[in-house]
Amino acid sequence: MRSAEVALLVAGLALILGVPGAYGLARSQFFGKRLLTVFLLSPVLVPAVVLALGLYLYFSRLHLTSTVPGLVFAHTVYVTPFVVVTTLAGLQQVDDSLERAATIMGASALRTFTQVVVPQIIPSILSAGLFAFLMSFDEVVIAWFITGPSTMTLPVKMYSSIKWETSPVLAAIATLLSLLSLLICLFGLIPARAIDRQES
Repeated sequence: MRSAEVALLVAGLALILGVPGAYGLARSQFFGKRLLTVFLLSPVLVPAVVLALGLYLYFSRLHLTSTVPGLVFAHTVYVTPFVVVTTLAGLQQVDDSLERAATIMGASALRTFTQVVVPQIIPSILSAGLFAFLMSFDEVVIAWFITGPSTMTLPVKMYSSIKWETSPVLAAIATLLSLLSLLICLFGLIPARAIDRQES
């Protein structure tokens, strides 16, 4: 339950940060855009253990280690770049002439984003959210550094059990997690197929 709670919070926070961020990167031109893009995507380029150690050293000063908020923030740093990339891929399929038309008709930037852009990239947003959920739920390296005895997640517990004991429960849990991932991936295909049927 704790792993699911953390994964849901991470997915929501990553979407709140990543979707507008991807839209800003896709639709704006400013000095240092490439540098900012590389900075936002840097958690993807850095090995997980290096990122985990850096977050641990930083969060320990803020007294966020062994806390649920600390784990949520750490996972959000890790998964948000993947949300940005997924959303950027969806934005490439959006006709920007519709945004210009909405602006000409007097719509504000916020209204254009929420009522014109977001409905067109809902499949990308859902895919990004599901991907962020799965990444946070299954993440073990960062969680190993950030969690404590009272905030241990399921992957950390499983890894600890593998090191110290052999139990058929681990095999059962691993199978259930694989089935859960498969079901979530299949669920992610439903909105895309529904939109394709509407367009056809």
